Amino acid sequence: MAVGQIVLTPTGQAKLTAALTAAAEAAQIGLAREMAEMRAEVAARAPSSDEEAIVLSRGVVEGGVKGRSLAGLQFRQGFIGTPEGERFIRQGEQVSLREAIVTDPLRTTRRLDLMLAGIGDTKRINRLTGFFWNTRKRGIQGPTLPFNEAYVQAMEDGGLIWTVVPRPGTKGLEPEPGIVAQRMRKTVGPYRMFRGTLFSRQAGMRERLMAQIRSAVQRVGKA
Repeated sequence: MAVGQIVLTPTGQAKLTAALTAAAEAAQIGLAREMAEMRAEVAARAPSSDEEAIVLSRGVVEGGVKGRSLAGLQFRQGFIGTPEGERFIRQGEQVSLREAIVTDPLRTTRRLDLMLAGIGDTKRINRLTGFFWNTRKRGIQGPTLPFNEAYVQAMEDGGLIWTVVPRPGTKGLEPEPGIVAQRMRKTVGPYRMFRGTLFSRQAGMRERLMAQIRSAVQRVGKA
């Protein structure tokens, strides 16, 4: 078997090194740009803040509540709940799901010939998307973190059930004026924010990145 060998001159070796460096830099810059655009599209697919307030306020009522302090309130079975009457408040560091996603830091890592990039820090997003509510006797309470700190996962995939019960020291939930329940079951989604965006963009993203890498290498070759 014939074996060939190519010996690069110092100039050739320098150009090869420069080409590899240019390719890696182009990939890292291009990938960061693509991830920023992807993050914006993911956020756009998320529900609006008004829609969030509605879907998180509504649920299926379970059980009734009795007590003198709740006289005049009625129990009703079924799918109910409203954010009106300050039952859904975001304040302090708590923000909408869209804002939490669009401000999520981009993470890029370069390991030799491997480029990694990511968005969607679920712990951060879930920590920032809780809400408060106003009560007649105790003032503003909260925050509560929806779906037991798995809110963005619930919105993305759907199917999760969040059981809401009264806080200690209270006798019941009041999801609507005059309506009382011992507990509620809530569910949301699926919105497919992340998976839908990745599916729609992955082919074009690959083509754009390859074109940017080729262009960067060609510029080195012409230098």
